[in-house]
Amino acid sequence: MKKITDKSGQFNNAEFGEESKFGEESKFGKESKFGAESKFGAESEFGHSSKFGAESEFGHSSKFGERSEFGHSSKFGSGSKFGDNSKFGVYAKFGAYAKFGDNSKFGAYAKFGAESEFDAYSKFGSGCSYRGFAFKKFMSSANIDGSGRQIKIFSNGEIVMIEAGCFWGTAKEFCNRAKNEGKNIYANIVGAIAKAIVK
Repeated sequence: MKKITDKSGQFNNAEFGEESKFGEESKFGKESKFGAESKFGAESEFGHSSKFGAESEFGHSSKFGERSEFGHSSKFGSGSKFGDNSKFGVYAKFGAYAKFGDNSKFGAYAKFGAESEFDAYSKFGSGCSYRGFAFKKFMSSANIDGSGRQIKIFSNGEIVMIEAGCFWGTAKEFCNRAKNEGKNIYANIVGAIAKAIVK
């Protein structure tokens, strides 16, 4: 791995593998390390002691907290944001504008769509759990009711849990609440998704 130093202090003694590429106005924290052929878009920002495996790819305007760690071949869309101490296994893939709270951890081959949001201390991988609920499948959807808000759907193969705004409960509870509020389309669509994901 090549170690790049700069008289102006721009790189803060960061280490870069061969053929690494960074867009304009990127900022690097002290002792950041990047594997060979890593690629980052313009205006990316990296906290100190961040580590990235070989062939990692991140879109423009990505921001990384201190001590973030990413396995090789990780891929994240533009505008992704990562809190301090985030850790991701190899081949993790996330869509654009994903947001991760501090101390989030994801196992190898984790895949999430665009605009996914994860609170601090979220953990995914073997034996995944979210808010104390151990799950096997996860998906997110947005703008079902025209409000633009995102919902998260988790399944352990028997029970399906829903997070939508301040709501956290079973799919049945969510659909009943939506029907009581006259949101029949919302209830029907989420109910259908719940039946599909539980299989």
